[in-house]
Amino acid sequence: MEMALMSGVRENKCRLRRFLAIILCYGVMACAIRQSENAGINAETQLTRAQWHARLNWDVSDCPLASPDEAGPGVVMHGFGADTRIIEVQCERWAYQGSYLFYLDKDGAITQLSFEQFEAPDAGRLERYHSALVTGLPSVIADEQALDVFRKYRGIGDCGQFLRYRIEAHAAVLKQLRVRDCEALPADKPIDTQEWPLKNPDEEK
Repeated sequence: MEMALMSGVRENKCRLRRFLAIILCYGVMACAIRQSENAGINAETQLTRAQWHARLNWDVSDCPLASPDEAGPGVVMHGFGADTRIIEVQCERWAYQGSYLFYLDKDGAITQLSFEQFEAPDAGRLERYHSALVTGLPSVIADEQALDVFRKYRGIGDCGQFLRYRIEAHAAVLKQLRVRDCEALPADKPIDTQEWPLKNPDEEK
């Protein structure tokens, strides 16, 4: 009886050691994968503006080769799900907003995104156009697979446009358009864009 008990204890210890060895192996592999991924990301963060341009090949007539960010290349990478990132390129910087290009990097395949947008030549009138160049203040919302753009008509931000795009497959699809025309005098403080009038993009020109 004692020998059988001791044999069972030894067998359990062997199983435990094998289990721990497997866990350790997986841990080492996961660590190696993370280090490899981080090495790739770190290498990309060291790219110059010219190197990013060579990789993305944007039109310099829309987006200058010179970075508007004196401290860096003006390129930001956003995690956007498994093996997917959004590459944001700032083209120009003005007093209260700027212009940007966006690329979808999925499993190493890079696609430039184009956006349905609207000019406002007069109060109450919008004119539709499509362009890869986005003007405003963009925000990447990774957990919603979305990109928001707040386009100010003036610095206080009490009027302008709010556009929400969903990134579906390899395209940016406009899902929400809110517009608030400027009044004669600026508001005392910014107004929440979600309180702005909601527009139906299909009804605009």
